[in-house]
Amino acid sequence: MNKPARSWNSFMEEQLADPGEARSYLELAIQEYQQDHDLAAFLIALRHIVNAQGGIGRLAKRTGLRRRHLYRVLSNEGNPRFETIIKIVNALNLRIEKLGVHPEGALP
Repeated sequence: MNKPARSWNSFMEEQLADPGEARSYLELAIQEYQQDHDLAAFLIALRHIVNAQGGIGRLAKRTGLRRRHLYRVLSNEGNPRFETIIKIVNALNLRIEKLGVHPEGALP
């Protein structure tokens, strides 16, 4: 008998519940953002991690930010301040650590 198909979101939540997977996913999302500047795609990736790590309610408690504000910030139309992203990342027990130098050593 065939297993019922899981949704993409449930698969992502299961994978990203693992801190190592969440860290790798965040690193990849940052790298992609640096290449394409697609903020909506970055926020989708961050939402996946938030949902896998307990959801917006838990994040609100950890950051001290209102749920409504977090929903807005993490929406496709969100335009969060860098400070807010750092609060979210820290609340998820993740860190933005890897910094590299552009191959030519200067901004593109």
